Amino acid sequence: MNVPEAGLIEAKTHLSEMVAKVENRCKAASRLRPNGVGQNKVSLPFGYGEGSVPYVAPDFDAPLEAFREYSG
Repeated sequence: MNVPEAGLIEAKTHLSEMVAKVENRCKAASRLRPNGVGQNKVSLPFGYGEGSVPYVAPDFDAPLEAFREYSG
C-alpha cells in the first residue's frame, strides 16, 4: 500500500482536504488525538534510574573556558 506523506506546513495548510480524502477510503484512518493518548504508559517507581549514569565529572556544570568572559 502506498501511503502518502505530507510535511508540517502542507498538513497545516490542507488538513481538512487531506482528512476528507482519507475519510473517503477509511474512517478509522483519520483519527486525530494528542500525542501519547491511547498508548500504554509504564509508571516507574521513584529512583528507578539511580546508578544508571556511570560517571559524572565533578565540574560538569562549570562554565566552559571559551565563555568565562560572559559568566561575570
